[in-house]
Amino acid sequence: MGQLSLLSLLKKQHQEQKFQELDQQQLEQESNEKIQIKLLDFINLHQNLSIKDVYEILPSKLGIGSQSVVKIGLHKVLGITRAIKIIDKSTVLIGDISTVLHEAEILKQLV
Repeated sequence: MGQLSLLSLLKKQHQEQKFQELDQQQLEQESNEKIQIKLLDFINLHQNLSIKDVYEILPSKLGIGSQSVVKIGLHKVLGITRAIKIIDKSTVLIGDISTVLHEAEILKQLV
């Protein structure tokens, strides 16, 4: 009975180690993807590309606000999806522009 307990314990430890390795690999992969996205965004920004040049904007809507709509964007190079907020510039008041820019800065930090 003691050998079975020891064997079970060793198997459990091995499984936990494998899960930790998989978690670490997933974290590294997510980190690499974030670096790639930031690099591509930086390059796209400095090439004066339109959002439509970089992302395929899908027709389905994730959300609708008074001055905007949120849709899914599929990165044309990486295949990564992002939520893209499309703001109707004709309805934004001059005083609201700073609020929109502030929101954009906050959202950039989430990536």
